[in-house]
Amino acid sequence: MVTEWNKDATHTPVEFTTIPAANSSEEAIMNALASGTEPDISSNIFIGFASQLVDVGQIEDLSKMPGFNELVEARQMTAILPAWKLKGQQNVLPIYINPIVWWWRGDLLKKYGFDHVPTRYDDLYQLAARRRRTIMAM
Repeated sequence: MVTEWNKDATHTPVEFTTIPAANSSEEAIMNALASGTEPDISSNIFIGFASQLVDVGQIEDLSKMPGFNELVEARQMTAILPAWKLKGQQNVLPIYINPIVWWWRGDLLKKYGFDHVPTRYDDLYQLAARRRRTIMAM
C-alpha cells in the first residue's frame, strides 16, 4: 500500500515502519511518545487507550482530514461511527468489531416456556425466575 501511495507524485511520500516489539501495542506507543518517535498512524489501538491519548492531546480528530466523509461513505460506516467518538471527536476508525454472541440452548428455553430467544432484560429475569422455581422444586 505504501509503495503504491508513494508512486503517485501528488502524494506526500510516507515511510512504513513497524512498531518496535513490546508487551503490547499500547506500551510501544507510549515508549514512542516518550522518546519523540511517535507514529503518524497506527492500527490495532484499543478504544480505551485511544481515549487516554485524546485526554493528553496526542491523537487527532480524523473527521477534520480531507477525504474523511468519502472514506466513511465508501466503507458504509456512518451508522457505527458515533459509538467510536471520543469527546466529540472521531479519533478512531473501527477496522474490525468483536461482537458478543450469545448461544442459547433451545431445549432449555422450551423447557422454561420460551418459544424465542430472550431479547430484553425482562425476558432474562423471567427465564431466571422460571429456572429457579424448577430447581427449588427438586
